[in-house]
Amino acid sequence: MVNLNDLPGIADPALQAGHHVARVIKARLKGRRAEPFRYLDLGTMATISPGDAVADIKRLRLKGLVGKAAWAVVHIAFLAGWRYRVAVLSQWGWNLVTGRRAQPIILEPVRAIERK
Repeated sequence: MVNLNDLPGIADPALQAGHHVARVIKARLKGRRAEPFRYLDLGTMATISPGDAVADIKRLRLKGLVGKAAWAVVHIAFLAGWRYRVAVLSQWGWNLVTGRRAQPIILEPVRAIERK
């Protein structure tokens, strides 16, 4: 059994565990035993700005626009279904054409944050 404390606290282990649970349920419904959960480290990616991201995949390290392209491909690939993939690509394209940001930048003064 995998010790959950040994897994990183990111979405990837949760996605893999969810797929594993589905396989366990299917196996038990058929009266079979399922294989134990094995986490496969797929690497880490983070977007930093509209045109910048970093990716650390095994021995491959990407940054800048190449890292952003890799992040975008992986992000789209892991969306559930073509409808969501098309919707996200359309939104990204619209944001690129109009110059709008997908997320607002919070520029609240530090003192206002400290008072909360």
